[in-house]
Formats: sequence, C-alpha cells, structure tokens
Amino acid sequence: MKRPASGDRTYLATFAYDGTDYVGWQFQPDHLSVQQALEEAFTQVTQLDVRLRAAGRTDSGVHALAMPADFTLPYELDLEELLAAWDAVSPRDISVLSVDTAPTGFSARRRARRRTYRYLILNRYRPSPFLSRWCWHLDDKLDINAMRTAMSVLPGEHDFTTFRASDCEAEHPRRRIYDARIVEHGGRQVLGDWQVAGGAEEGLVVITITGSAFLKHQVRSIVGTLVEVGRGKMSPSRFGEVLAAADRELAGPTAPARGLTFVGVEFGEEKTAER
Repeated sequence: MKRPASGDRTYLATFAYDGTDYVGWQFQPDHLSVQQALEEAFTQVTQLDVRLRAAGRTDSGVHALAMPADFTLPYELDLEELLAAWDAVSPRDISVLSVDTAPTGFSARRRARRRTYRYLILNRYRPSPFLSRWCWHLDDKLDINAMRTAMSVLPGEHDFTTFRASDCEAEHPRRRIYDARIVEHGGRQVLGDWQVAGGAEEGLVVITITGSAFLKHQVRSIVGTLVEVGRGKMSPSRFGEVLAAADRELAGPTAPARGLTFVGVEFGEEKTAER
C-alpha cells in the first residue's frame, strides 16, 4: 500500500459523515471527533500517523456531504487500495469518498474559494423517522415567501456580528455571502442527496448558503432568525435591520445542529484563509 518517496507527497481526501455522534470535525481531548476517527482508521490500515487538514470545520452534531482534507506523507500510496481499506475500517457513519494526489503543498483550507452549507427543516405536523437525525422538525406552518424576502439581504460582504457565536474566535466578523436561497419541496420530489425510502419527504424546506467562509454558528443563527420571520414574529425588513445592527442580542435562537450539513467547497487559487 505504501513505499518511501524521495520527498513529501501531498494527498487530498474527501469524506461524508453523519455528525450526530461526534463533537465536530476537529480533534478534541476526551471526546470523539470525525478527524480523530479518520486518523485512527488511517493508521490502522497503513501503520502511519497522519494529520488531516480540512477545508472547513463542523461543530458537534453537524454533518458533511463532501468535506475535503489534505495530508502530507513521505510515501507513495496505492490510492485505490488505500481508499477501499480506509473506508472499510472507518465507522459506519463516516465514508471515505475519494483519495487523490495533490500538488505539493496544496492546502484545502487556503484553496477553498467558496463553501456551501445546507440546512433542512421538516415543516409539517408529523415528524419523520427517516430524517430525525438530519433536520429540524417544526410543526407550525412557516411563511416561506417572507423568509425568502428576508434572505435577499444576505448576499454581499457584511459584518455578521449579529449571527456570530459569543465564543467565536475569528479575528473579525466580516464575511462574504455569494448566494442564499430557500426552496420548499413536497410530495415525491427527489431532493438531491436527501432521497429517502419512498421518495423525498413532504414538507422539506431547504436553506442553502454559499460564502467565502463562515463564523462559528453563523448559518445556524441565520436560520434561527429566519424561522422567526417565517413564524411572523419578525418582519423581513426587520431581519435586514438586525443584520446591519451587528448586535448578537437581536438575533433569534440558534437553530439545532442536526439540520446543518456542510455540502462542499469550490477550489480556486491559493489565498490566505479567512480567520
């Protein structure tokens, strides 16, 4: 599976995971993270220690459809054999989707130009046994048009202090949003990667936000505040005022982690990662 190389080799792997039973992507002492589970599985099949450097981070309970991470080793790896073995020994709620070579020194974090998150709300009276781990169930009918109007202020560069966790360690609160949209699905429509038994669940509301980078709890705070709009507790115009105020006290409740999924990244030229 491996043989010594003349110098360090850089690799890029992509993972999908259900984050329900993990404290997030990043390693934490005394708690199991996705990073730790994957690094331990890698060591099990290669007898090599590795450090995975992801393009983004997910908090406790948050999921990922395609999380890229780079790693460097002074070995040439049989990628087909590694992929099969690494995926086989990883926990059942984590999948190793791909492993490829990358240019020397490639950084998934610095090369990530756009990151996309998706939030799922199941907006109907009855909950779903199929989606209970991956969506926020709300049985009061939301005004999707009002939420869509409110979201129209998000694209562009803003100070997102209002939607920033109090313990966020980012150096500054300014972030750029490229796209923000909300779609309501019903009946037997197919909902991308969220296809379930019998077709897509009726009453799914999908909020998708693409940005350069995100602050801690930024998407979940935005969603929680949008739900206040959907419930008629906040007007769409007030949502824009709350964003502009840069005041955390004005935001709505932070939406539960289980509804949030890191969808993936678009890579571009290397740049300094936003902090």
